[in-house]
Formats: sequence, C-alpha cells, structure tokens
Amino acid sequence: MPFGVATPTVPWPIDVVTLDYVFSGSVELADQKWGWNYFQVYGQRPAQTLDLRVAECRSTAGLPAPGWVGTKASFTFHGGLVAVIPRGDAAVAVWEEWNGTSTGVPAVVLVGPYAVSGTVLSPDSTMGPPLLNHAFPVRDATITRCDGRGDPTPIAAPRAIVGTAFVQAAAVAGPAPG
Repeated sequence: MPFGVATPTVPWPIDVVTLDYVFSGSVELADQKWGWNYFQVYGQRPAQTLDLRVAECRSTAGLPAPGWVGTKASFTFHGGLVAVIPRGDAAVAVWEEWNGTSTGVPAVVLVGPYAVSGTVLSPDSTMGPPLLNHAFPVRDATITRCDGRGDPTPIAAPRAIVGTAFVQAAAVAGPAPG
C-alpha cells in the first residue's frame, strides 16, 4: 500500500458516476492496491483501473441499465468516469487521507452532462489548480444531470472526486449580481 494509507481490512463502498450511469458497489480488498489512486489528485493519473463489484446500476440518461449486478466493472478517468463518491467509513477515510486538509471554494463545474456544485478543494481559491489535474476533490457536492435527458434528480455526495476529462467550464460561486 502507498505511504500513509492503512492496510485494507474491509471493502470500500462507493458510487461511480459515468456519463450515463451510476454504479454502486464496493472496491474489494485486492483491488484497493491501486484503487486509492482514484482518491488522490496530485500524483500521476492512475495506472490501473478502478475495479468495482457492482451491487446496483441505474441510468441517469433514460437508458436501460446493464445487467451487471454481481460482476466486477472497471473504470478510468479518461473512459467516461465523471465522479467517484465514497459511501462508507472505509472509503471516506481514504478520501480524507488524500484531501482532508485542503481548503475550498464554492464553485459550479459543468462536467459532461452534469453540473457539479459544492466546495471544490483548491490551494488558492481559484479553479485553475483543480482543473489542471486529472481530477479534483469536492465537499458537499450536488451532481445534477442538466442536459435535458433522463433523470434530473440530484446526486448528493458529502465527498467526491470528479474527473477533469469532461469538464466544459468552471465558475467560482460569487455574490449575486445586484
């Protein structure tokens, strides 16, 4: 395991948001050797896939859900992955290990068909540094499909890692014009 990351003892429950689906499941112990890379943003782009044992899959685009429950699915930041959302204590602990001390700025980011709003962690309170990485961390995120297709129900994420491959624009939230 990498420096600072405890030896895994339980699977990491996570959601993976793609351009058209949300996959829920867990990263098994053997897959955590490389899975931690999907929670850090300052190193190299992950050299391995993020592998998830699928427990549930739903479409956000009005498409039929693939029958993948029980299978192991693989994801990458440059292959349609929009966000990784830790959903349990073990996964949250890994997110916190890599992002817990960073400061943030309220922002909205257009990522593929979604608007991601929340506190984007940024060392200088601008969107420059987060967008130059392969991904960026967000606290108190709301991920909303905004292209008029499928289900516009927001996805709430107390913590998320959002990939930059499909970012169209980002804006720091400021005071209302007046």
